Amino acid sequence: MVDPVSSDILIITKETNGRSKVFRAPGSSSTTTATVLELVATLTLATSGQGALATAGDISPSGDRIILRTYTAILLWRRGASWSETFSATPIELPSATETQGEGLAFSADGRGWYSAGEQSSVVYGATALCP
Repeated sequence: MVDPVSSDILIITKETNGRSKVFRAPGSSSTTTATVLELVATLTLATSGQGALATAGDISPSGDRIILRTYTAILLWRRGASWSETFSATPIELPSATETQGEGLAFSADGRGWYSAGEQSSVVYGATALCP
């Protein structure tokens, strides 16, 4: 995921135990030297099964919200003062359709909604992505 505010890149690991790590690569990284990723948070998703696996995510165009999916849920966080604060908050679970091998997720261009797609599916789902 690329942060539109700082140009940082966030990478979230896909862990079978539901403890995904969130790493940050600074947006100002050099293109000629290796970048060392910084561990900024650890997410606690479901403890096992399909809900434990982070499969896709995005940052809203304004950078104020982060959306993440597993095979069984779509989760939304309001951005905090730091990535650690953001991901330590309890996410909002958004209503979503059951998709086979759901691996795609993105905010709409205006940031008010999201789109998701399952692997090898011709159906794209969408809904609102606003925090209360």
